[in-house]
Amino acid sequence: MLGHYGHHTGVAFQLFDDLLPYLDDAVVTGKPATSDAANLRPTWPVLLAHRDGGPAVRRAVETALSGDLGPSEAHEMLRAAVTADDLWDAARCGARGHADRAVARLGELPGAEAARRLAGIAAIAVDRDR
Repeated sequence: MLGHYGHHTGVAFQLFDDLLPYLDDAVVTGKPATSDAANLRPTWPVLLAHRDGGPAVRRAVETALSGDLGPSEAHEMLRAAVTADDLWDAARCGARGHADRAVARLGELPGAEAARRLAGIAAIAVDRDR
């Protein structure tokens, strides 16, 4: 049970971490905005945009990850793709879903206080700006 809780909390944290470069600037998030673009790293929201976005969004993702653009230009292109239509909400929903699945496992724990504390940890995984 705690293994499932830990897995879902970790996945929720990572999925939300992948959203941070598109959420705000590096001063706020503590994560360099262009890092993933510079490394041509297709993170969760980028993969989701490519899978679920329209043809223009898919082309933008492919161009941004082609290596033909500088990091700043690639990042801005990825930001536009990730925040297009309902894609941003879908990416956040995926992270939130894992946090919810983590919390759902806590009903199996004896002792409400421990479950409340662990639920708080799962919530922090997706309710943060850093």
